[in-house]
Amino acid sequence: MKTQKLVIIGNGMAGVRCAEEILKYAASAFDITIIGSEPHGNYNRIMLSSVLQGGTNMKDIMINDIDWYKENGITLYVGETVKRLNRQGKTVETDSGRKVLYDKVVIATGSSPFMIPLPGIDLEGVMAFRTVEDCEKMVSSAKSYKKATVIGGGLLGLEAAKGLLHLGMEVDVVHLGPYLMERQLDEKAAKLLQEELEHQGMNFLLEKQSERLLGRKRVKGIEFKDGSSVRTDLVVMAVGVRPNITLAKESGLEMNRAIIVNDYMQTSDPDIYAVGECVEHRGFVYGLVKPLYEQGVVLAKHLCEQPTRGYQGTILSTQLKISGVDVFSVGQFHDSDDTESIMMLDETESIYKKVVFQDDCAVGAVLYGDTKEGTQLMEMIAKGEKREMVKEILMNAHPQTEDHLAEMPMSQTICNCNNVSKGTIIEAVQKHDCSTVDEIKACTKASGSCGGCKPMVAEMLSYIQSDQFNETIVEEPFCACTSLTENEVVDHIVHERLTTIDEVRNKLNWVRDGCEGCIKALRYYLRMIYQRTELTGDLDELVGVQKQDDGRFTLTLPIKGVLLTGEYLQELTLIMKEYNQPHLAVTENQQLTLIDVEETDVLSVMDRLNIERKYASDFWIHHVRTSIVKQNLKQLYVNDMYQLAEALDSVIDHRFAPQHVYITVANDFDKNSTVEKGLTLVRMSRGWEMYIHDTLISIVNREDVNSYVIALIQYYRETASYLEELNSWLNRIGLIHIRELIYEDDLRDQLLNDFTQSTENEWDKSNHVMNK
Repeated sequence: MKTQKLVIIGNGMAGVRCAEEILKYAASAFDITIIGSEPHGNYNRIMLSSVLQGGTNMKDIMINDIDWYKENGITLYVGETVKRLNRQGKTVETDSGRKVLYDKVVIATGSSPFMIPLPGIDLEGVMAFRTVEDCEKMVSSAKSYKKATVIGGGLLGLEAAKGLLHLGMEVDVVHLGPYLMERQLDEKAAKLLQEELEHQGMNFLLEKQSERLLGRKRVKGIEFKDGSSVRTDLVVMAVGVRPNITLAKESGLEMNRAIIVNDYMQTSDPDIYAVGECVEHRGFVYGLVKPLYEQGVVLAKHLCEQPTRGYQGTILSTQLKISGVDVFSVGQFHDSDDTESIMMLDETESIYKKVVFQDDCAVGAVLYGDTKEGTQLMEMIAKGEKREMVKEILMNAHPQTEDHLAEMPMSQTICNCNNVSKGTIIEAVQKHDCSTVDEIKACTKASGSCGGCKPMVAEMLSYIQSDQFNETIVEEPFCACTSLTENEVVDHIVHERLTTIDEVRNKLNWVRDGCEGCIKALRYYLRMIYQRTELTGDLDELVGVQKQDDGRFTLTLPIKGVLLTGEYLQELTLIMKEYNQPHLAVTENQQLTLIDVEETDVLSVMDRLNIERKYASDFWIHHVRTSIVKQNLKQLYVNDMYQLAEALDSVIDHRFAPQHVYITVANDFDKNSTVEKGLTLVRMSRGWEMYIHDTLISIVNREDVNSYVIALIQYYRETASYLEELNSWLNRIGLIHIRELIYEDDLRDQLLNDFTQSTENEWDKSNHVMNK
């Protein structure tokens, strides 16, 4: 593929994340140039409040320093602003007169702070809070002046106010609304936050609309529309931002509130893309870091021709620590005429929780003071979980104890912005010798965006370094025949293209010929990776065919969906007479078996009954069984059950697996009768519930259940260790991770594609078995 010239206009978080992802997927495909208007490398704008408060410095919030661009072959121009985008000549021109050619261009110009056009706006001491330079001006002002006023009681305004308090200034916060942070909190949570911030020293002027700024040269005060006024030496406006779209608008791109893009972040010009706060996607303009990062990943995949369904939008959630207080919100958390809510309030501990429901489905939540259920609630809201299940989560929530980190599953998300789990942080400490929060951030990106999770990352690190910690992700050797771990063996097979068991043993210095255990495991991994196996041509290599001691064979007849037609039974009866088969056995797995079939008759009987010739394996996905609970006969959905069993059987029956997998389709769920290794699908009025053992994986509508099951099975096949049962795999990988994976459209589609490809490769070789 020809190297293309890619120009990214904007050196902020969204644009550079796109560049980072491109380097992962196709580093040599693009000659990347990045142009930024600030005189710095790429830094974390969200953490400016921490710099202002004295907790960090510029070095701490730098995501990629100047050396990073050089090391990755990226041309960087700082302190320059792109003034013209010449679509015909395919060049960008900066205010320094520089012209840069492009094949593709990404506009990542972000947003600009909105300054209320009040009389006196041009006085000294009136400023925004958006850049490192703004922080420096505020620090300088605090040395000479004592009274500051922040206009805006949103997140940014409160963080600015906290920083100014830290600098020793008296601070008033002016807010137009009746309570703070109305975009992230409901009224009750906002009042609790206000009480805490007042205790810290802030003063609030609510429901105040500014009329003019007072002063001759420097600002001296603010006058409000109600006639009142307040004295001040410094005014910080934090009333929101506006998409920075001047360049795109002057270039003739399609606009609304921001630059209109499709699901692949493409503008009305097919060679121009846009990401971040300057973008409008499906009517939404996002300002939080998680959707901006997601947009960058989608764009990178698209540019690198990687499979992607495009950006599908983001369920907005906020999880932050504001002046030492944990808050979380997601979805539609404000009450309305058609919603109901569950609320919990502990005034002694200042903990407040609320979940909002519409038509009995969770649509939003607010947590104040204790946010540990935030990730789980966000997932339940994304699925529209019913009230009873959500209520159970809230009611069973326990106060945080000293051993809460030990009880947390490996898959629990610690950093929401960058999707970093507890297990990933433990791995960073154990395998990469990370010993500080900064080293963990550099290794995993945890705490590298909004910073809200930094205290949790620090707590995780302290826990890992404590005597209480006894968890490990260190793997044992593959077997006694080698010192390599299972993952290391598989990595060698993939990267060194080892295609046979002998090649593996010779290249990896097996200490002996191999035991029965590792030979079977290697056979599985080679088959999983290359979709082929070493065959002898014997009949009993076929699925359902087993040689008896007397030289004859038993032949299992697969019955898809446990449904038999009259025509099938008639043909089976004729075959039994023709081939002298007096008996037909019924197995416990709801299948039929012919006994004592002569070797010369096996293949012809299979052909007569349209039985596919599939290769057998040590372990496989068993025939789908049905389970009908009699007391529910009136509400059975019998046809749906049988149809699903038949549809799944036709696709996954006897596919090889790392361990036996049993699938049951039922009309009720009884965990006492569930096969421990199995997947149970329960038909409910709202769709299908998927269980592994007694753990609810998901609730899937009737139309999508097949794809979810197949994706789950394929991910198990790709990631489970040999002999690892389905339930053990779930416990190791983690429920949240598995749910996220099968719910994410791109990843699910990729798994379905992998399954289809492996099916074609696996069964296409069946004709290699010789007719005997």
